[in-house]
Amino acid sequence: MSILAPHTEQRAIEILAQCLPYFELLANLKMTAEDDFDAKQAENSLRRIIGDTECELSDVLIVNSVPFITDDLYTLVQWPWVQGLTEYDWFPYDCYVHQTFEDQEYHDSAYFVPVTRIIQINQPG
Repeated sequence: MSILAPHTEQRAIEILAQCLPYFELLANLKMTAEDDFDAKQAENSLRRIIGDTECELSDVLIVNSVPFITDDLYTLVQWPWVQGLTEYDWFPYDCYVHQTFEDQEYHDSAYFVPVTRIIQINQPG
């Protein structure tokens, strides 16, 4: 049982639930096994916290108020998913083609896309 007031606890659970989709973005990163393990543990911890509550999550999307989403945060979007993004006017100005150096893995037709642009696409209205 939480020591937070019921309304505060509900809001905290909603915010935690909205963080979960960002763990999927981590799958596109080349992390060390240790970092990948730590990220999975963090995701599982959030899922346990959210799962232990009986609160219904609202449909309110407040992701832009989460402080770690900044204009300089990019995610690597690979083909064929990047194809749908190329139709937006901002794509040639805001996105960068993935280039490899030395022994890095090459991804054909992959681009770094600002996370804020992906969020804008997925927001209703």
